Amino acid sequence: MGIASLIIGIISFIIGIIPACGIIALVPAVIGLLLGIIEIITKSKKQQSKGLGIAGTVVNGLAVAFILFWTLVILGANADTIKGASKYMKEGKVAEKQAEKEIEEEKEKLAEAEAENEAEEEATVATTPYSYRSVTFQIPEYFGEEEDTGSGSYAFSVKDMDGDYNYVQFEYSKSKTGYDYNKIRKKYSKDIMNNRGYKSSDKKEEKDVSVGGAKSRYVKLENSKTVEFQTIIPLVDRAIFITFTIEKENFSKYNFEEDYATMLKTAEVPKKLIPSYKKSSGKKSGNNNSSKTSKGVSKKFKAAMDKYEKWFNRYIKFIDKYNEDPITYMEDYGKWLAEYEEMMDKFNAIEDEDLNAAETAYYLKVQARIMKKLSKVSV
Repeated sequence: MGIASLIIGIISFIIGIIPACGIIALVPAVIGLLLGIIEIITKSKKQQSKGLGIAGTVVNGLAVAFILFWTLVILGANADTIKGASKYMKEGKVAEKQAEKEIEEEKEKLAEAEAENEAEEEATVATTPYSYRSVTFQIPEYFGEEEDTGSGSYAFSVKDMDGDYNYVQFEYSKSKTGYDYNKIRKKYSKDIMNNRGYKSSDKKEEKDVSVGGAKSRYVKLENSKTVEFQTIIPLVDRAIFITFTIEKENFSKYNFEEDYATMLKTAEVPKKLIPSYKKSSGKKSGNNNSSKTSKGVSKKFKAAMDKYEKWFNRYIKFIDKYNEDPITYMEDYGKWLAEYEEMMDKFNAIEDEDLNAAETAYYLKVQARIMKKLSKVSV
């Protein structure tokens, strides 16, 4: 057995020192190691020479050691390789997911861009040019054929809506002296509300606009049933009225308000029809008894200003009472508020009148006093 152990040990050692191949010699080396140990024990009992047994045991032990060493080295390298591969695969999956996410984001952006383009295309309403009393307008195409409603008034109804109140209408009124813009500015919205049956509690928006270079007045009125946009364009020999009247339930069908504003902006008015508004010198020709002079404050103007200030004083006293006992004065509050808006419009309109230096100074003083008092009122 000693010889067999030594031979197996030598072969196993030679194979074991070769990386990756030594594993196949592990079993023979273990067998050779056991044979060597048995040889040593047997010879020891018989008190015979144990040289071959010891040599076989040592050689097989070295072979097993080399085999185990290379096996651990190879396994460690493989573990690193597997770990690296796993990390690479994981990173690859993360990169793949990131790429998929970026692709999805790009798709969403493209979808949003397409939706915006579609919305812009829908919002851009085709228009048809229409000339009325020498003034050219671009009418949205969703209005139908023109209809003569009599008295020089033309109306265009909406093609695909039911009801008699969805239309754009053009009207005009002649005046030998033309239309004074400043006078229109003061009472235009009030006249419309009275003529159209609106209440003081209904919503109202009013502002100055320019239509084809002509100073014009815009009014938006709204109640529970109807939304109406109306503009008056004062010209040299006439005034043109443009009206959009829309039933509330159909208001979201088109961009009526934007389309109306676009129609006003794109209007073309011949320059010869646009009146010039020049401030007078404060003197009235042929009338030497005028109470208004270029230097002083007229009695009529001062009386009007004092009247406004007294009204605001009464309003402020009422608000103080209302703040102390809102329930008692709730019913009167709505009336005062409506009257307050009307008085503010009238008061602010004074600034646009033809005032001399003294009247302007007096107006500003009264305005400052009123604003100071109003700033101390909390509603």
